[in-house]
Amino acid sequence: MKPYYDKGGITIYCADYKDVLPVSADAVITDPPYNVAKLGTRNMVYENTQMQISNDDYIKFCLDWLQRCKEITNRIIFTSGNKNLFNYPRPDCIAIWYKPGSKNVNMMGGISDWEPILIYGKPPNRLGRDVFECQSMNLIKSVQTQHPCPKPPPLWLKLIAFATKENETILDPFLGSGTTAVCAKKLGRKCIGIEISEKYCEIAVKRLAQEVMELGV
Repeated sequence: MKPYYDKGGITIYCADYKDVLPVSADAVITDPPYNVAKLGTRNMVYENTQMQISNDDYIKFCLDWLQRCKEITNRIIFTSGNKNLFNYPRPDCIAIWYKPGSKNVNMMGGISDWEPILIYGKPPNRLGRDVFECQSMNLIKSVQTQHPCPKPPPLWLKLIAFATKENETILDPFLGSGTTAVCAKKLGRKCIGIEISEKYCEIAVKRLAQEVMELGV
C-alpha cells in the first residue's frame, strides 16, 4: 500500500491496522480507541465511528491488536483508559499518567486525575519513577485538539525516551492526530503510523510541518 506520508523516517498509512502492519519494529507506543462515541471535556465526536461496538466485540479488538503487535515486537507501551484496563492480559508493569488540573469526569461522577500506562516487555532504558506527571490537553488550543483525545507531546516524549533508543523504529497502529510521529521525529526515532481516518492523517501531517512550535507547548 502506498503511504499517505513518507518523509524523514516518518511513514503514515491511512488504513486499518489489520491491513498494513509492518513485519518489524523496535517498539509499539500507542493510544488505542476507547470504544466511545464522544470523549473529553469538549464532548467531541470521533471521526471514525467504527469503534462504537459492543463490549464483547471491543474486548476481542483489544486482544487482537495487542497479539498482532506482539508478533512484531515484545516492547509495547500504551494508554488503555481506566475503564479498559482489565480488557488486556496482565502487563509486565503498570505506570501512571498523573494529570493535575484534569477536567475529565470518571465513572463515579468525580474527576479523573490519572490514567494507566501498560508496559509489556523490557524497554532499554531505566523507568525511574513510575508516575508521569503531565497536564492534559483540555486547555490547549492547537491543531491536534481537532481530535477528541490527543495525548500531550510532553508525556509522549517521556515515554519514547524511556522505551526506545535513538534511530529505532516505533510503530503506532492508532496514530490519531500524530503525537507519536511528531515526538519520534523530535527525538531522532523513526515511526510507522497507521490511522484509519483521513481527517486525522491530515492533522498529523500538519503537525509534522509545525513540530518546532508545537513541542514548545
